[in-house]
Amino acid sequence: MEKSLRYERILRLNLFFYFLLVFIVSSLFTFYLINDHYQNMQTSLKTLENNLVNEEKRKTKQKVDQIIRYLYIYRASSLNDYTPEAKKEQLRLFLKSFSLDINDYIFAFDFEGNQLVHHNTFYEGKNRIDLVDKNGFLIIKNLIEVSKNDEGGFVEYIASLGPSDASHIKMSYAKSINDLHWVVGSGVYLDRIDAIIANEKLTLEKKFHKKLRTTIIYAISFVILALIISYLLFTYITKHFKFQRRIIQSKNVKLEELNRIIAEKVNKEKEENRKKDILLLQKSKLAFMGEVLNNIAHQWRQPLNQIISYASVSKFHKKNNQLSDEELMENLNHIIDSTQYLSQTIEDFRNFFLQSKTKEYKSVETILDQSLKLYDSLLSKHHIQIITELEAHNVHILSEFLQVILNFYNNAKDIFIERNCEQRVIYIHCFKKEDILTIRICDSGGGIEEETMKRIFEPYYSTKENSLGIGLYMSSQIIDRHMQGSIIATNDSFILNEQSYYGACFTISLKDFYE
Repeated sequence: MEKSLRYERILRLNLFFYFLLVFIVSSLFTFYLINDHYQNMQTSLKTLENNLVNEEKRKTKQKVDQIIRYLYIYRASSLNDYTPEAKKEQLRLFLKSFSLDINDYIFAFDFEGNQLVHHNTFYEGKNRIDLVDKNGFLIIKNLIEVSKNDEGGFVEYIASLGPSDASHIKMSYAKSINDLHWVVGSGVYLDRIDAIIANEKLTLEKKFHKKLRTTIIYAISFVILALIISYLLFTYITKHFKFQRRIIQSKNVKLEELNRIIAEKVNKEKEENRKKDILLLQKSKLAFMGEVLNNIAHQWRQPLNQIISYASVSKFHKKNNQLSDEELMENLNHIIDSTQYLSQTIEDFRNFFLQSKTKEYKSVETILDQSLKLYDSLLSKHHIQIITELEAHNVHILSEFLQVILNFYNNAKDIFIERNCEQRVIYIHCFKKEDILTIRICDSGGGIEEETMKRIFEPYYSTKENSLGIGLYMSSQIIDRHMQGSIIATNDSFILNEQSYYGACFTISLKDFYE
């Protein structure tokens, strides 16, 4: 129930964030559209201005070029009988005839800046080379400079106009007549262009304001519609959620019952698996008991013979009155030592077969020593040499590892006998790296066949007759489940005393240990 209420609160919070997101997105989108409309308006005005200016430039240049052509025609056809000075005067008058008024005029001056033609005759005949606008721009000098280009050139400056001497932006085009050292040009005031642009700007601003209002109305409508839809959706989801909550509550009761049944079955299965593991371990030990009992018989034979020998000697000497107290005590001590050895042997095998209910840890050295004691007679009987190399000292591991070691001994012994190996060596290398303890056990039996290697840790799999096939399986279970480790089987070579051996190698990596 508390979880359901929390989900409802989360749903309401999500609805609030949804409202906020819709508002933000709508605002950003509206701002984007408004900015886009504004930029389009500015671009249109700029384009219009450029087009108008370019058109005025084209017209002005066309007018000047056309007048210069007329001048050449007039000069070539009508002034042949005039003196040079008279020709220039006639040409000046010809140009002046094209200067109609302030809005449609032609100006001319020579390369020294002397005004030849002006719509105001007051300036004609005056040298105006130093004429500047209010920004200090040399008007005549720059017009002469650009006119000397092949295509002439344009100059923009601030000029005064009318009796009020008001300042206006003026654009003039000038082109030179090189053989006369004259500059002919015409200009246009950009006030008319500004007026056209101002009118167009008003028109575009009206359209912009209209689009602005439309965009804002659409944005507000979208937000309202989104809020209405989200509220209706929230209401529907809430009702559906409450309905589902009732269904879930009903199913939770059934699920809890099902979980209880499953948990009982899982626990029962775990218990059965645990019993199976214990049974397998016991079977593994029982399967190994025949070998061990035979080993006990070998280990007991010598101390029993010693006990019989010391007892017989003592009896014989006593019967012949030749037994001294010192000799009796010495013989009794030998008998006691042999008896204690027999008792310790029994205790070692008893501890091995006794099922411990608690985890017991022993040092690696202790476990290896114990394995050698349990397997000593069989090792001697089959001429097997065990060599250990311990680089990790005082490291304690689970005592169940003794079962793993003995399984490896027994498998190696069977391989040596089956293959009649001359070199019978078992090499144990123990070392620690970082938090991993590694124990590597190798034999000189020639290695494991590839097909066998794939199934070597499977239960009840064996290549030997009269074998349960559970030794290596139980070893892997002890290492994996009880010792939080891993085991890998490979065929590899190893070198001892400058001699190379080849056989099966089992690499065991353990995490469950302490120093």
